[in-house]
Amino acid sequence: MLRATAHLARQTGIIAQRSLGGAVDSTGYEAGRTSAYYSKRTGKKKNYRPKLTVACDTKSHLLASAVADRGPLPDDIEFVEALLLAQRTLPFDEMLADAGHDSEASHAFIRDGLGANSIIPALRGRPLDGPPKGERRRQMYESFPKERYGQRWQIESAFSQDKRRFGSAVKACLPEMRDIELLMRVLVHNAAIIRRAILCFHQSRSDPFCFDKSGQAWR
Repeated sequence: MLRATAHLARQTGIIAQRSLGGAVDSTGYEAGRTSAYYSKRTGKKKNYRPKLTVACDTKSHLLASAVADRGPLPDDIEFVEALLLAQRTLPFDEMLADAGHDSEASHAFIRDGLGANSIIPALRGRPLDGPPKGERRRQMYESFPKERYGQRWQIESAFSQDKRRFGSAVKACLPEMRDIELLMRVLVHNAAIIRRAILCFHQSRSDPFCFDKSGQAWR
């Protein structure tokens, strides 16, 4: 179903056959209706939080992969699976990741395994007197492309869109059902992007807003 949304996005011109730039990251959700603030005030701690790892096309915010898990866990656990799914859905020419994925193995997997360029800041581990020993991490340390890496924040925008629409908590009770709910969010997120593009296509380009049949505005 995720590949089907990518296929429809290509047909509507939202994305090309390949993505020029993508980003991978994770975000956490509240388990149930109890907020983190309430848990903190009452002292009732949650054992885990639902966690979603995705790869995102930075230009369109379309999500090319989704791996549901439970945290808190290191992001490296879902890293490979998320990128392999993304490669089948929407191949990327370049992949951005935060310092939580910083390792020579991460660069090797993206560049040698997926055939894409990798941009990951070399900030993980203890502070060193000199550059990192690994060739690719040293490259990031000595000549980091800040302007291109700035597009990594687009995946934060995608997460923000999801939580504004549907809230920051999943409603399912069982862990397995929570995983399914997170994956369904990804499909609905992509469907909303495609729907907005189709609606705006039929409106005048000079209009600052596009409106659907009910009069609801899409920015």
